[in-house]
Amino acid sequence: MSSPADLKPDNDTSKLAPQCRVAVEAALAECNAQGVDVIVYEAGRTDALQQVYFARGASKAQSVLYSWHGYLLAADTISKARGWDVWPTRASDGSLTGGDPTWYTVVVATFKKYGLDWGGDWEHFPDMPHFQWGKCKPSPSDEARELFASGGVEAVWQAVGAA
Repeated sequence: MSSPADLKPDNDTSKLAPQCRVAVEAALAECNAQGVDVIVYEAGRTDALQQVYFARGASKAQSVLYSWHGYLLAADTISKARGWDVWPTRASDGSLTGGDPTWYTVVVATFKKYGLDWGGDWEHFPDMPHFQWGKCKPSPSDEARELFASGGVEAVWQAVGAA
């Protein structure tokens, strides 16, 4: 049975893979220095919470082993003052609507500058607040799951250059 802590987002960036943590924290610092109030809403994720997100349709990953959050190689971001409202949605024609373009343009460019991929670039399931280590595939592969099973997250971190 899941505990209440298993169902709460974990925003502790110190748990991220070392190189991913450096990139995320540098991007956060640079954005905030420019007056863009970005914070990490969620970094690591439990399987119990992943299943809640999947059931809600907020994720296509049925298990945490199919999300880079489960490998501590991803972070979801929001505005400290305005929450999720700063992020746009992607219309059927591919255009971005809503959100605060002044805010998210800086965040996306800055996180990409530090080698992180943006989930908003995904055509199959845009995930606007999501950034992940840039040497990862869009979703974890069978190889990542096999590495995890045999050597834990550290083996996956080594394989993607995030150790």
